Amino acid sequence: MNFISLAAKKNIFSRYQFFLLLLFFILLSLTIPHATASAHEVYVLSQGEISTLLAEQSPNPFSAIRTNGDQFLLWTFITILTIVSVFLISISRKVENIFDPILFALKRKLGFIVVRVTIGLALIASGYYQSLFGPELPLYKIFGPYSVWIAITLMVVGLCILFGFLTRAMGSIALLIAFFGIYKYGFYMFTYSNYMGDIIFVAFLGAHVLSFDKHVFHWHGLLGSIERFVEKYAFLILRVSFGFSLIYASMYAKFFHSALALQTVLDYHLTNYFHFEPLFIVLGASIIEVLLGVFMIIGFEMRFTSLFLMIFLTMSLLYFGEVVWPHIVLFGGALALFIHGYDEYTIEGFFFKKAEHEPVL
Repeated sequence: MNFISLAAKKNIFSRYQFFLLLLFFILLSLTIPHATASAHEVYVLSQGEISTLLAEQSPNPFSAIRTNGDQFLLWTFITILTIVSVFLISISRKVENIFDPILFALKRKLGFIVVRVTIGLALIASGYYQSLFGPELPLYKIFGPYSVWIAITLMVVGLCILFGFLTRAMGSIALLIAFFGIYKYGFYMFTYSNYMGDIIFVAFLGAHVLSFDKHVFHWHGLLGSIERFVEKYAFLILRVSFGFSLIYASMYAKFFHSALALQTVLDYHLTNYFHFEPLFIVLGASIIEVLLGVFMIIGFEMRFTSLFLMIFLTMSLLYFGEVVWPHIVLFGGALALFIHGYDEYTIEGFFFKKAEHEPVL
């Protein structure tokens, strides 16, 4: 079958919507000023260190290649070899025959539920700790004397979403609160675009399965059409928002404000475990995080990427002693994408998904 017939069969025109969405995020990122840095460095460094380091000129991590050229080439080769090996194993029909029945069962039963539970728990935690998505965003700085009421609202909204009660209405309230954060902190909120993706997911799609709403409300007409449309693109929205948050956080904390990541390496003596110069460690971490984000956005090695991210996050939390609750949405999002796997809007799904067969990793 030639490419033209394959494109016709798969309706390739609809895939342009994916690339238009991706292009939108890329163009938008080019307009972002070098504002406050993000990622886990804001959790493990003191506020004084952060303020001082932001005021300093940060070194270019890519300058470390000049003195570590051989190591860079070696680890580039190892990375490419790993990616190719995982890909070849993942599309093996024998491997698919073993694992796909289990993976398809998980996809049908749990994918949408995990997203709803994740954002529900994350919003409850935000309200409990009185911070919007992260500890560096206290509610009192956004809502002033009304912050306590907003905290209570977040907990109620999160609890309702968790059990799938009035999910669309609760998601819309969460979206409104998030917009206040965007108004206050501007482009910095791109750090938490994964939260926005999850909230949009539930605000438009609703509770979906195993929920109070599903047994009570049956949407018809316009709302029914919206539900069917969003269900089709729900995981595309989730993937792009999740991947973009990883790329944004990595670029601003490890490239534009690399002094923060560099100080983290020094403070936590990472050179004792990774025997490279500190700036080279920063470069390696940045490249890994960007690759994870790109793979999420384009839908390549989805399950391997999600699994790697969950392991990466667990090791980071244990070693750095980071605040746990802001990472709920990262763990839950990665788990949801692992369970959902591939659809027609992923690269591997487009080329390799066949009926009850899809790439395993």
